[in-house]
Amino acid sequence: SQEEDVRHSFSMSGVRIRLDDSQEDYDIVSRHVTLELGPILGFGSGGCVYALRDDPTRAVKFTEVYGPRFPRECGVGTAMHNLGVGPRVYQHFTLRARSVYDGRLVAVGVIIMERLSTTLFEACRRQPQLHAQLWPAICQQIRKVAAAGYSLPDLHQRNVMLHQGRVYLIDFECVEYHTLDTPTIDHAVAAMCHNLQLTLTATPPSKRNKPPVPKYR
Repeated sequence: SQEEDVRHSFSMSGVRIRLDDSQEDYDIVSRHVTLELGPILGFGSGGCVYALRDDPTRAVKFTEVYGPRFPRECGVGTAMHNLGVGPRVYQHFTLRARSVYDGRLVAVGVIIMERLSTTLFEACRRQPQLHAQLWPAICQQIRKVAAAGYSLPDLHQRNVMLHQGRVYLIDFECVEYHTLDTPTIDHAVAAMCHNLQLTLTATPPSKRNKPPVPKYR
């Protein structure tokens, strides 16, 4: 099954993954790491997020490392948490892993972070009125992002999370930066709110779309 493939790829069977100790910019926590993965929580072009079997309060994200995107996501993620916008980032590091597709060595970014309860998409499927009720809180979080000089061009309903009565934003690998003058901030807020509104009214993706399974060993 897909889940079994993921577990074996990421050491559920006891196989250890060698860390890439050439990446001095990253927080490398040990020579080896074994992560026991639970069910998949989310997926997208930026990577896959899984529950941690031994800690229900944390989740782990795997993403291939391309240029500056991974360290930028880690840095911005920490900044977003400090703003009260994003989840806490506990650890981040890279692995040197071998693809089971073609045997090539790839750098895999790993982020261990606070696990949030549910996406806005899932919550609104169960309670459609939540969208209107939560919109002021969502806009407040978006304004915090813009006021700090950031813009999230790919903000959509699966990147808005609900946890313990609060709204959070996630997935910062595509973040853009802008100046802090008032017109620019206002424009960034309007653009992010507009993009999010478009996804809230769009047709949900087909259930036949399956998440990508990260295949490394």
